[in-house]
Amino acid sequence: MTNRDGQLNNPAAAPADRQRDAHRAIADAWLRHAIDGIRQMHGNEDARREVATRIF
Repeated sequence: MTNRDGQLNNPAAAPADRQRDAHRAIADAWLRHAIDGIRQMHGNEDARREVATRIF
């Protein structure tokens, strides 16, 4: 039996699962945003210059 199986019968584990889901949603949104920016910079020289100006 895995640890996750043991949590199914443990009501105290539910808030931790919800918190983990909330963190995962935030991380997923950040990652999607980052990948969209990378794709934009890959195909657009002006976008690369704009980012380089902000960084440097």
